[in-house]
Amino acid sequence: MAARIGKIILLVFAVYLVYALSTVALVPVFGSRAPETSLSGEWASTVGGERVGCVEDNEQALILRLQLIEQAKNEIILSTFDFGADESGRDMMAALKRAADRGVEVKLLVDSAYGGFTVLRSSEFRALSACDRVEIRLYNPIQLLKPWKANYRMHDKYLVVDREIYLLGGRNTTDLFLGPAQKKQNMDREVLICADSPNEQHSVHQVCRYFEQVWAQDCCKTLHFRENEEAWSALDARYEDLTQRYPQMLDVPDWAEWTIPVNQVEFLSNPPADRNKEPQLWRELCAVMEQGKTVQIQTPYIICSDEMYADLTRLTKDGTQIQFVINAVKNGANPWGCTDYLNQKGHILSTGVEVFEYIGAHSLHTKTLLIDDHISIIGSFNMDMRSAYLDTETMLYIDSPEINAFLRQGIERDMTQSNHVMPDGTEMPGSHYEERPFGLGKILFYTLLRVLILPFRHLL
Repeated sequence: MAARIGKIILLVFAVYLVYALSTVALVPVFGSRAPETSLSGEWASTVGGERVGCVEDNEQALILRLQLIEQAKNEIILSTFDFGADESGRDMMAALKRAADRGVEVKLLVDSAYGGFTVLRSSEFRALSACDRVEIRLYNPIQLLKPWKANYRMHDKYLVVDREIYLLGGRNTTDLFLGPAQKKQNMDREVLICADSPNEQHSVHQVCRYFEQVWAQDCCKTLHFRENEEAWSALDARYEDLTQRYPQMLDVPDWAEWTIPVNQVEFLSNPPADRNKEPQLWRELCAVMEQGKTVQIQTPYIICSDEMYADLTRLTKDGTQIQFVINAVKNGANPWGCTDYLNQKGHILSTGVEVFEYIGAHSLHTKTLLIDDHISIIGSFNMDMRSAYLDTETMLYIDSPEINAFLRQGIERDMTQSNHVMPDGTEMPGSHYEERPFGLGKILFYTLLRVLILPFRHLL
């Protein structure tokens, strides 16, 4: 009898596995798409008066978060793809709890498939969710009966304080992106936005309206945990330690000195629903690129659909020079992106773009577009099909020659550490490019992966 029951269980599991894998792979191909929204591209309604500062350093990024949380008086909004129960994650938990203790309303939105799995094991995180004036929601928890829903992730990363000042970019809330320099960290970028005076048409209100739409999605589930005095005490003790490690967090910076005035800031996004999406953000990026003669794109990797390849080809045929700066396969932290590049390199080059394969001390996680000498677009959008069709994504359009020049200087420095590949396949190493050996283990790994990813490429 026991053997028979075991066989039945194995059969049920096998049937479910086939069901899960087939729906996960097929629904993104054949499912209907969420319509475009009116949140992005509010070009006519915006005004000047906003200021921008670039945040390039991971430790500075943590300190800025702590300073912003410390100065909050009414409300903190934090939306993040990943939230770690590591050093920087606990630092953020401690700061958020202290803010709530002094009467600030805290709304924390975390993607369930990445941050959710990590933080739900953390007693401090569960204790944070039980604090008065703290509400934590998980975006799109895994559903066993609807496994295809796992494809749709919230990839946003931004922090808004009192609906007056905010950070937005590509950094997750983990040690990979925040805190003191360490060997296993990613290079990333975000921008801090504030204003000279309140105005309902400023971009912070676009971000908040978008947040409210995502927050209200049916797929967002509120966490409920019991009070935990021991974990609360641990967070309080960590906060006291934090003020010793970073005493500057208690200072309120002069944001006007830290930022510069810009001509225009616009918030761009994908639709917020957990379903297939019209490539709203991709189309807006293409529309901006069409206006320029030169485009530099820094992205961890390139994984394009036929539609995206066609758009890139159209742009280059119309005379736009497009240069990508991506991680070389030997430098990349994402094996799927590296593998697809090995498979698709010829197709990418056939669109007429140039590729700079970067090798440095850390992997690039930056998502930046520079159009001519004054437009910069920064945020969470990777140059891949997942960002175009599946995930929520956020980007900021910034019109400022000064910001553009600063970012261009950094990208061109990375180009010197890259292998420059022309559309015809000609390669020219940069002046500071250093080739890395490729071990036999990695060769075998990527040889196998190049075949395995083919049925699931549209999910990468």
